[in-house]
Amino acid sequence: MSHGGRWQLVFGEEYEEKLCDFLPKIIEHGNVASTNPEAMGTAIAYMNDDESFGFVALIALKEEGAHEFVSGYPIMPRGIVHPLKVSEVKDEPECLERMVEAEVVGAGSIGFFEPFGMTTDTQYSVDKHYDIELSALAYSLNYAEEQKIPIKKEETIRAMHSDDTLPGGVRPFPLMVSTKGMAACFHRPDLDIGDHEYQGTIKSIETIKFEDQSIYRVVVTVMRRCNFEEDIDDLDEDVDIPIYATEEALEGGYIPRIGDDVNGLMWMQGRAYS
Repeated sequence: MSHGGRWQLVFGEEYEEKLCDFLPKIIEHGNVASTNPEAMGTAIAYMNDDESFGFVALIALKEEGAHEFVSGYPIMPRGIVHPLKVSEVKDEPECLERMVEAEVVGAGSIGFFEPFGMTTDTQYSVDKHYDIELSALAYSLNYAEEQKIPIKKEETIRAMHSDDTLPGGVRPFPLMVSTKGMAACFHRPDLDIGDHEYQGTIKSIETIKFEDQSIYRVVVTVMRRCNFEEDIDDLDEDVDIPIYATEEALEGGYIPRIGDDVNGLMWMQGRAYS
């Protein structure tokens, strides 16, 4: 999805008109968040009062004439840090943007958008580990109804147990598998690197304010680690991500609650934690 769709999540259907008014505000009243003379770029961030949400403008620095605005998008700076192993880095010098593909240690693969793009002083190397602060913007956040999926093949049922009976001498038929409490996150190859389908359980909720908007910050378990690398200690089994959801993303008037299972589509951001 394009950045236009991300602006729309905050400002609604008339985002293009509001963007024309808001962009100068970012550049005039924002602060320099990162700059890289080698990439000839600067990132300016305009944040709310508690710096929990804002927007970034990427500025291409020109040796002559006016500098050039090349990209702008929301930023969700209050993420959760996870160890990642970088597998690929994709830079787009014309707009100073950077996207990274990586492995969440012990869990699975994800992609993320670097919020300060090529202006960051972090130079990612393939196959190296980094502590990355991850957060996401929800394109959609929906209540996920529990589904019960039947397994009817007897050979499958028997293979899932040491014999053909369960305690009590009763073998279920069919065997039911529930999606309640499921944690899932996978990249959509038809969309941007940072775009992922997800499902998980809400652990915490916070409401934040940006301009005249109310935004939910919900922490959701989107992965669970099933193997641990010996050289990285003290990893929690749950991979939790704070997902920021505007009213535009909450379909059908859904109001998030702790303990709810939710699903949808999200845009992942990540930056090196120091």
